[in-house]
Amino acid sequence: MKPFLLAIVMAPPILAMLVGCQPEGSAQQSGASAPAAPAVQQLAAGNATMPAVSRADALKLAKDIGCLSCHSIDKKLLGPAWKHVAAVNRGDPTAEARMLNKIAKGGSGVWGNIDMPAYPDLSESNRRILVEFILSLE
Repeated sequence: MKPFLLAIVMAPPILAMLVGCQPEGSAQQSGASAPAAPAVQQLAAGNATMPAVSRADALKLAKDIGCLSCHSIDKKLLGPAWKHVAAVNRGDPTAEARMLNKIAKGGSGVWGNIDMPAYPDLSESNRRILVEFILSLE
């Protein structure tokens, strides 16, 4: 069977893995995405202070970037459930820095054998929004 045909008949999580956990039309693939929420736009504009970001804004950012193709809040998909990530890292003073680095550089082996793609072009402010959101989950 040709690879293209194989991708069509595979389950959606496997298809997401084959395309690097990036949904079709994501900012990294097409260079465009849906407009970001106001707080996220403020961060993207390079403001030095980080505004309070709502859960809805953080989830929109995660969706726009493609995180939700591989992660879920409550259950394991290709990557770990974010509530589980929060529970494992709760109380660890190095968790935030480690997670910021993981988003920027990607990696594998911590939660399984599937690689997490790197997001080197994602601003530190947006990475921080994601990390703070994930670590806030209970």
